Amino acid sequence: MSIREISIALVLSVFACIGVLLLWRAKSTTGWPKRFLRVSGAIVILFAAFELLNWHAKRGSRMPAPVFTMESRDGSFIAEVVEPDGDLFWSNLVRISVRRSGYILAEEVFKGTAEPNLDWLDNRTLQLTYPETTGVLKCASSWSGATIVCRQIPASRFKPRLRE
Repeated sequence: MSIREISIALVLSVFACIGVLLLWRAKSTTGWPKRFLRVSGAIVILFAAFELLNWHAKRGSRMPAPVFTMESRDGSFIAEVVEPDGDLFWSNLVRISVRRSGYILAEEVFKGTAEPNLDWLDNRTLQLTYPETTGVLKCASSWSGATIVCRQIPASRFKPRLRE
């Protein structure tokens, strides 16, 4: 689970708590403020629930649940690929995070408009190969102990791999 995913979950939780607080506050008022607080609380709770269910439907039944994962050769690191349709907010960016096996917190190491080819060169080195025309916003090393190798190649030589 990346910092971005944790932030999304916290924001949705805060919205749900605000809705409950509004409904709780409605008990101690009368007249139109009571109706306003009840309606506002219900709308906020429904919004949070809808977004949570929407995110759950896109991401899968387990959390964290990226669209695709790839383990290192010895299984000590996991690369998680999240495509734009697996994210809560509309985006055209592919995100790749790396985490140690058995850990929940992952660090984002790649953000770009096209999915690169992932190759574990050894137990700790992940190579990301992507075309030069790709709008890459981030390709960086990881604090988790994995080494990230970013490799741009001409678009004419890039052959994306299809996953099974």
